[in-house]
Amino acid sequence: MAHTEIDVNATVAVAEKTALQTKLTLAIGAIGILMTIVNFFLTREISQTATKIDSTNAALTELSATVRIQQVRSDYQNDRLAKLEAAREEAAKTHKSIEDRLNSLEQRQALTDQFMQSTKYK
Repeated sequence: MAHTEIDVNATVAVAEKTALQTKLTLAIGAIGILMTIVNFFLTREISQTATKIDSTNAALTELSATVRIQQVRSDYQNDRLAKLEAAREEAAKTHKSIEDRLNSLEQRQALTDQFMQSTKYK
């Protein structure tokens, strides 16, 4: 049985088709492997980023609590300062009133002493 040219061409066509299918299968496999590698690295990067976000969130929560505590302390100190200033003003008014009264009493005493001395020797 002699191979005819059609048989040879058909065999070559089948061989080329098989070679192309093999190349296509290898290309699809290579793409799958590359996609798996890319997926691995992206998953790792996303996981690391999520960990960083969690630690940043914890730090921000702690900072927020610290800021609130500082705000409460600041409000307390401002309130206390306002009360102390009001008390100081009240004490200054009281001191002025007492000083005015004392000066008045000293003047009365001086006038009384002066009168007594002037009437005593006459």
